[in-house]
Amino acid sequence: MIKCPHCGEQAMTPLRKTLLGPAQSTGCKRCGGRISVSAAAFFALIPFLLSMILANSLADRGWLLIGGSLAAGFLAMVYIHVTFIPLVPRDE
Repeated sequence: MIKCPHCGEQAMTPLRKTLLGPAQSTGCKRCGGRISVSAAAFFALIPFLLSMILANSLADRGWLLIGGSLAAGFLAMVYIHVTFIPLVPRDE
Protein backbone atom coordinates (compact mmCIF):
# COMPACT_ATOMS: atom_id res chain seq x y z
CA MET A 1 0.00 0.00 0.00
CA ILE A 2 0.98 3.60 -0.59
CA LYS A 3 1.28 5.95 2.40
CA CYS A 4 -0.56 9.29 2.57
CA PRO A 5 1.59 12.45 2.88
CA HIS A 6 -1.08 13.92 5.21
CA CYS A 7 -1.62 11.17 7.78
CA GLY A 8 1.08 8.60 7.04
CA GLU A 9 -1.48 5.80 6.81
CA GLN A 10 -2.16 3.56 3.83
CA ALA A 11 -3.82 5.83 1.27
CA MET A 12 -4.29 3.69 -1.84
CA THR A 13 -3.24 0.59 -3.71
CA PRO A 14 -0.29 0.63 -6.12
CA LEU A 15 -2.71 0.15 -9.02
CA ARG A 16 -4.63 3.30 -8.03
CA LYS A 17 -1.35 5.25 -7.79
CA THR A 18 -0.37 4.08 -11.26
CA LEU A 19 -3.57 5.57 -12.68
CA LEU A 20 -2.98 8.91 -10.92
CA GLY A 21 -1.36 11.81 -12.74
CA PRO A 22 0.06 15.17 -11.58
CA ALA A 23 -3.04 17.08 -12.72
CA GLN A 24 -5.43 14.66 -11.02
CA SER A 25 -5.95 14.24 -7.29
CA THR A 26 -7.85 11.78 -5.17
CA GLY A 27 -8.79 11.44 -1.53
CA CYS A 28 -6.87 9.36 0.98
CA LYS A 29 -8.80 6.25 2.06
CA ARG A 30 -8.06 7.02 5.72
CA CYS A 31 -8.09 10.79 6.31
CA GLY A 32 -9.75 12.05 3.13
CA GLY A 33 -6.93 14.53 2.41
CA ARG A 34 -6.39 15.32 -1.27
CA ILE A 35 -3.27 13.68 -2.71
CA SER A 36 -1.64 13.41 -6.10
CA VAL A 37 1.71 12.46 -7.60
CA SER A 38 4.49 14.94 -8.26
CA ALA A 39 5.24 16.28 -11.73
CA ALA A 40 8.18 13.86 -11.84
CA ALA A 41 5.59 11.25 -12.88
CA PHE A 42 6.13 12.36 -16.47
CA PHE A 43 9.64 10.88 -16.30
CA ALA A 44 8.11 7.46 -15.70
CA LEU A 45 6.81 7.61 -19.28
CA ILE A 46 10.33 7.54 -20.75
CA PRO A 47 10.75 3.71 -20.76
CA PHE A 48 7.40 3.23 -22.48
CA LEU A 49 8.15 5.92 -25.08
CA LEU A 50 11.53 4.33 -25.77
CA SER A 51 9.88 0.92 -26.12
CA MET A 52 7.50 2.40 -28.70
CA ILE A 53 10.47 3.65 -30.72
CA LEU A 54 12.11 0.23 -30.41
CA ALA A 55 8.88 -1.51 -31.44
CA ASN A 56 8.67 0.71 -34.50
CA SER A 57 12.20 -0.25 -35.52
CA LEU A 58 11.33 -3.94 -35.00
CA ALA A 59 8.17 -3.71 -37.14
CA ASP A 60 9.48 -6.15 -39.75
CA ARG A 61 10.78 -8.69 -37.22
CA GLY A 62 7.49 -10.09 -35.93
CA TRP A 63 4.76 -9.48 -33.42
CA LEU A 64 6.53 -11.28 -30.58
CA LEU A 65 9.42 -8.81 -30.50
CA ILE A 66 7.07 -5.84 -30.88
CA GLY A 67 4.81 -7.06 -28.08
CA GLY A 68 7.76 -7.93 -25.86
CA SER A 69 9.27 -4.50 -26.34
CA LEU A 70 6.01 -2.72 -25.52
CA ALA A 71 5.31 -4.98 -22.52
CA ALA A 72 8.81 -4.40 -21.10
CA GLY A 73 8.46 -0.64 -21.50
CA PHE A 74 5.02 -0.65 -19.88
CA LEU A 75 6.16 -2.75 -16.92
CA ALA A 76 9.22 -0.51 -16.42
CA MET A 77 6.95 2.56 -16.48
CA VAL A 78 4.61 1.07 -13.86
CA TYR A 79 7.52 0.00 -11.64
CA ILE A 80 9.10 3.47 -11.75
CA HIS A 81 5.76 5.18 -11.11
CA VAL A 82 4.87 3.01 -8.11
CA THR A 83 8.36 2.82 -6.58
CA PHE A 84 10.00 6.20 -7.16
CA ILE A 85 7.30 8.81 -7.81
CA PRO A 86 6.22 10.37 -4.50
CA LEU A 87 2.71 11.25 -3.42
CA VAL A 88 2.24 14.93 -2.65
CA PRO A 89 -0.52 16.72 -0.74
CA ARG A 90 -2.91 18.86 -2.81
CA ASP A 91 -4.99 21.76 -1.60
CA GLU A 92 -8.29 22.05 -3.42
